[in-house]
Amino acid sequence: MGTSKLVLGTLLFALCLPGCNEKPQFVLKLSKLDPSYDTLYVNSTLLTPNKGPGGAKEITFDLKPYSAAGSFDFGLTLDIPSGDSEQRRTGSVEMAFVSAGCVRKIISVRLDGNFGVASPIATVEVPLVSDPKEGPKYTDTPIDGKQACYQMRRPLITALQREITGPYGAPKTTLVVYGWGLLAGTTAKAQLALARPLDAACTLAMISCSTWDQSPDLPIGTGEQRSTTRLPVDIGIFTSTLSPLLRRVGSLLPPQLSNLSFLSEAKPGNMSTAIFPFKVTVSTTVDGKVTMDTFSEYP
Repeated sequence: MGTSKLVLGTLLFALCLPGCNEKPQFVLKLSKLDPSYDTLYVNSTLLTPNKGPGGAKEITFDLKPYSAAGSFDFGLTLDIPSGDSEQRRTGSVEMAFVSAGCVRKIISVRLDGNFGVASPIATVEVPLVSDPKEGPKYTDTPIDGKQACYQMRRPLITALQREITGPYGAPKTTLVVYGWGLLAGTTAKAQLALARPLDAACTLAMISCSTWDQSPDLPIGTGEQRSTTRLPVDIGIFTSTLSPLLRRVGSLLPPQLSNLSFLSEAKPGNMSTAIFPFKVTVSTTVDGKVTMDTFSEYP
């Protein structure tokens, strides 16, 4: 435990705000580590009290000395200002495992506990190879396979996915940005990803090219679904642009398809943001400097 205590102290010094406890609230015990992982990045999101994703307090650990043992422990405090009387803490710890500069795995682990002066340390066991009977004790962050290597940076987008809620014809389409370093204050913009040069695409679609310009900052979802690895954004702003285009595409289809009633209605157009590919750019401030990353859904 000697090395573990040293690691605990290092992490607490980096993560705690003034007035935090000397001991950690949680101890994360990682096991079954892939021997190729050489670096571990750690961030956190505080949900109770609702403070949201962490800022630029990311912690880095060298895993090479622990690769043979396949296990690594560290401590974590989800700290709040000393004036806040809330003792319950819920949140998540986000971890990125890197090999030779490439991000290989990103996970989130749920944290929940009540903490007072005499509260015990909560131990969280996290085996990285799941027991088939119990399933994983963490949530994987998607990493799209279109790139062989996603180099570690902040921010980093590793995948885009959609969440569609509501009835047919009147859904809410949320584009979920996954990755690393989506810190507090991160913003996102989107534009349609086209295969042809922009001017040719605008001419063929018979619409103004300005409709394809990059969007303003998109509304960002809040609550438990937001973290430093998950950024949900509302792309409903594109519905008015895409609806007429989808109806036009439907009118050009062979009669046996274009005569289908649902292709001539407005309802399919309201779902168009679930069909068309987007290119997303996120921006966040790291060490006082705004940095960006871009990801395109176009194949």
